[in-house]
Amino acid sequence: MALSYQEHTTANGTAYAYSFDAVSHDTTNIKVTIGGKHLFDGVRKYNTGTRLPDDTGSVQSAEYTVSGSSSGGTITILTSVNITGIVSSGVPTLSTSQVMRISRLTNRTTAEVSFSSDSVLTDTDLNTSANQARFLSLEAVDRADESISLDANDTTQFNVQISGVDKRIFGVANPTNSNDVATKNYVDTASLGTLTGPVITSPVLNTGVSGSAILDEDDMNSDSNTKLATQQSIKAYVASQIANVNEINELLDVTITSASDNQVLAYNGSNSKFINQSASDAGLATITHSDTGDATTEANALSNSIVFSIALG
Repeated sequence: MALSYQEHTTANGTAYAYSFDAVSHDTTNIKVTIGGKHLFDGVRKYNTGTRLPDDTGSVQSAEYTVSGSSSGGTITILTSVNITGIVSSGVPTLSTSQVMRISRLTNRTTAEVSFSSDSVLTDTDLNTSANQARFLSLEAVDRADESISLDANDTTQFNVQISGVDKRIFGVANPTNSNDVATKNYVDTASLGTLTGPVITSPVLNTGVSGSAILDEDDMNSDSNTKLATQQSIKAYVASQIANVNEINELLDVTITSASDNQVLAYNGSNSKFINQSASDAGLATITHSDTGDATTEANALSNSIVFSIALG
């Protein structure tokens, strides 16, 4: 049983009771967290992003008030308080996984009462001084109960080793339960299983990759825009395409019919194809050459002087 705090798991408007005493019932001594998030007490400095006490932060206006007596008291959340997923118009969202904790935090740095020589001792001052010491000790017990400690029933209490130099716990076995701490060896050698949605920058992949997102498909038939192809399937697909189109007449814009010697390729605008034609059909000029002892015929001129000609027309 806690000695210095009380918890609520069910929402009940804006006001919540606690049943422990404090030196004074105000936000200086009574603190409130919901799901681990602090309500601002108007006293300490906070990091407003994390809602954690932070000396580099700033003091924020109190988000709750406190009223109480020697038997306990009540905190009331201001209706102006809105914290996404935690408080709406002063009403908290509570459950067993999002608990409101009302706790006492007694002044640890300054004595509530200072006695001087020849001063008059009053019961109020004596009680206040004694209560400050008592409350601090009770709060320390609660904090200790929530801290890591060695099991008093463990006869080998020192089988967990702690280094005071670099703050390491070592000599720990691999975890067996879902809520056990994982050792470095366990993490280094563990199978990661399924990762969903991580962004991996500059990954280095060794040996090979596999899985449903890698296709070894020589004909690229699935035509996927989300899957990767293997090196072998890319090479096989390219080789098959080269084998299928390795002659002029296999090109999509070429039609060759009954090819014969000395024909040329000419472009036919009516069907947007290159076709085979004789030189005269293609509109090529006849070349005649003669000299002493040697006459070059049209056929010889085409075969010896014009090896390949494409006429546009």
